[in-house]
Amino acid sequence: MKKFFKILGIVIGSIAALLILIGIVVFGGSYLLDAKKEVENPVYPPDKTWTFTAEFYDTENKLIRTDTLKLKTINQRFMLTQNKIKWILKSNNKTSEEITGIIENEKRLWIHPPRFDDYFEFTEYSAFPEIRKPISTNNKWGTQLMLGTYADKEMGNKMTVEYSIINIDTINTSPTIINVKILGKGKSGLGTYTCEMDFHEKKGFTKLTYLKQNNEKLIIQLIDER
Repeated sequence: MKKFFKILGIVIGSIAALLILIGIVVFGGSYLLDAKKEVENPVYPPDKTWTFTAEFYDTENKLIRTDTLKLKTINQRFMLTQNKIKWILKSNNKTSEEITGIIENEKRLWIHPPRFDDYFEFTEYSAFPEIRKPISTNNKWGTQLMLGTYADKEMGNKMTVEYSIINIDTINTSPTIINVKILGKGKSGLGTYTCEMDFHEKKGFTKLTYLKQNNEKLIIQLIDER
């Protein structure tokens, strides 16, 4: 019996050491690696800042608050498979920061949105900002997410996310630039939450219009990039 418990202790210790090692590689290793460059001219290159206004509207479409949001790209990996970004919120003379990730490659561009306080209910339960290629009005895609710690009896533990490109405008420049409008829907036990995304080929996501099931709205709009 003593031998059994000794072997069990060794096994448990080995598993714990392996988990710690994985954590060090995934989280710690991210700080040692530069951001991945998977496209020749990324829309979101490292060390750049985008500034947005964020307007909250109540169920009667009345403006109740305006914040300032900044998105900063950082020349580091995040979780190894993503590049690191920082969201900075200025609201009521208070500044908050949040580190998360972005994916930009030849097939898709995906950004993890901010989840500060009351932003969370809009951004977590709707579609995340994303565009996929080929860019055409016939392009539709989707996925199903497990909500994990965000699940509850009302919410359920799964969310179905659907995307569709609903409009493409061409700007007559040399070379030509396109503006794309994408409709994203998040469907769960809370109902359907939508995010209408305006994407500029050079500037990135210029406007995100979030709408909750109860008609509360959040509009995040680009005002500066540098």
